[in-house]
Amino acid sequence: MTMNMTTAVLRPPPSQDDSDQLHRVLTKHRNEVAMEYTSDLPAICCIPISNNLSTPGDEIQTDCTRDINNGASMVIRSGPHRFHAIASRDIKAGAVIVQCLPFAHALLVPPGMQGDELSNDDDSGAPKRCTRCFVAAGDNHCLRETGRLFGRCSKCKVVSYCSRSCQTEDWKEQHKLECQYYVKRRKLSIGPHQCAEDAAIPILLRTFNKLKFMRESSLLDQPTVVRDDFIYQGEPIVSCGPAHFSSLSVSEELFISNTDLKVPLVTPALSLAKELMESFAVRGNPSNKENRTKAAIDIWGYSTSDKPNEKNCRTIDQAIRWANNAFEKNNFGIVNVLHSSIGEGVYPCAALLNHSCSPNCILRYKLGMPHQQCEDQYYQPILQIVACKDICAGDELCHSYVDLTLPTEVRRSRLQEIHRFGCECTRCAAGGCLVHLPKNREDWALWPLICGLRANGGFDNDEKSVSLINVEIENAMTCCRGLSEDEQSRIYRQSELLQQKATHSMIEDDAVNELRCLKEAVSLYNTCWSPFHHKLYAVRSLYLTSLLGCGGEIEDSIEQCEHIVSYIALVTSHMESHPLLGLQLFTLGDLYVRAIDKYESSGLSTLHYKLKARAAFRWAKKVVAVSHGQDDPLFVNLKDNIATITKSM
Repeated sequence: MTMNMTTAVLRPPPSQDDSDQLHRVLTKHRNEVAMEYTSDLPAICCIPISNNLSTPGDEIQTDCTRDINNGASMVIRSGPHRFHAIASRDIKAGAVIVQCLPFAHALLVPPGMQGDELSNDDDSGAPKRCTRCFVAAGDNHCLRETGRLFGRCSKCKVVSYCSRSCQTEDWKEQHKLECQYYVKRRKLSIGPHQCAEDAAIPILLRTFNKLKFMRESSLLDQPTVVRDDFIYQGEPIVSCGPAHFSSLSVSEELFISNTDLKVPLVTPALSLAKELMESFAVRGNPSNKENRTKAAIDIWGYSTSDKPNEKNCRTIDQAIRWANNAFEKNNFGIVNVLHSSIGEGVYPCAALLNHSCSPNCILRYKLGMPHQQCEDQYYQPILQIVACKDICAGDELCHSYVDLTLPTEVRRSRLQEIHRFGCECTRCAAGGCLVHLPKNREDWALWPLICGLRANGGFDNDEKSVSLINVEIENAMTCCRGLSEDEQSRIYRQSELLQQKATHSMIEDDAVNELRCLKEAVSLYNTCWSPFHHKLYAVRSLYLTSLLGCGGEIEDSIEQCEHIVSYIALVTSHMESHPLLGLQLFTLGDLYVRAIDKYESSGLSTLHYKLKARAAFRWAKKVVAVSHGQDDPLFVNLKDNIATITKSM
């Protein structure tokens, strides 16, 4: 069967290593700013810092609300957690509540990098992705009429661009200072990163560059954006100003003292970055040359006074720590169509939304989108806050800062570690999120999948009735019967050992032993364990990834993917349109199609697989319409696949 496939390659659940590497990816914003957004937003929102909070529940009024009309969909109010976003009207699932451009952004690994080291090759072999608009080679607009695909910055040879316009805009707004850093780092032969602050240097320098650019443009009375220019799909795009950036929340312990409580930032990379930052701060302004440090701190927007509860800085080290802490608590991980992190962005206005493990909003990104007013120009990555379920006027708007496939204990631990708050949402509360499962526990395993496929035409509707009970999601993810804690720990250790052996076999290119080890690791979780146990899900994810990569049996791949989809459907059932569910349903449909091709070539009946494939794609299409948008190529592929299967039946 010929199909238009773009298989969603399964990603294992994030490990602690992934969390450490992308520690600045999650977002939080509880600060001294407030804004109201409407369907007719001003393009720039410059919000003054204010500690004079109004009575809880009052609508916040600031200078940026002057152009707001009655078409508002979101309003910021004061409350027990400083501020929260409230829906000012009923919002349907899939509706874009607000969309915004990053104040600054950076790729996690630019094309000219190998890991965290600079590549000395003219072509490092890394996938080409535009540093400004984040489009990848071969996508959207990167094929030019001249035949030119991508070009690299001729000075630093690290970043790439899809067009002259992207390079020109990125140079003046964000790359100029970063470019100097890469050039001098190569000249000084500075090696790998020595600390987390080293890894944050690119986004640090790009943000500093943007702050200086916008502050100077403001002084020269030259607006950096024009309201009518920022339109996507007929709706305005929000772009935040420097005052909003400098008001991003940071950890309270940073207010304790004006002195650095940590070891000075003296790595070779940081020493270079600080020198470049101070030199850049006084460039074009001779009057500031006598106090380069103060000039740099002024650009960050931090205070050099001794007033309490202000972001007071005396050294450039303090300013860097303020900025990095703000990044860690507020930045967003920019993801591609497969929901893999490819970069990070500073989106202050989007960080106004609070967290919930039972969210009514999700985030999605539009990469490489052409400017709708200016020919041959492209937007930076657009972040869209989207309703993932129907929302009533007056409801608080929330999204999740953590992976919702994790159990409550792990989610709350990560929130406390990064954002310094304990979650008390509906899902974290005992008995808060219930699901319907068969009364007979032996029927649990694929129940969410069966229900979803049946609802989309995958099975006959005359199935025998099944008695159902209410089960708390957390219990389904963690319960184990008949085993002591010591026995459970022993199985955990055995499973981890088998996973380590599988990794070693993969390195040794021993696919047979790799698959054997992972299959055995899955089998350790016998009937005593819930089929929705989070550790079993993690092992199944690794096993399926290896099956797909090693060309394992299609039946084994389908079995693992069905269990994975069933798990994700269960743990995200309270939010309806989780992007991971849509992607794994796409993968499952693709596997069903491969089974159809296999059995048709053997002359066997394939109607059962065709029904399931069409149902999986239909289900995925409903989810992707919200999680990615109906303009996304993944949504278009799903429509084509459904039509192809229907025609073949």
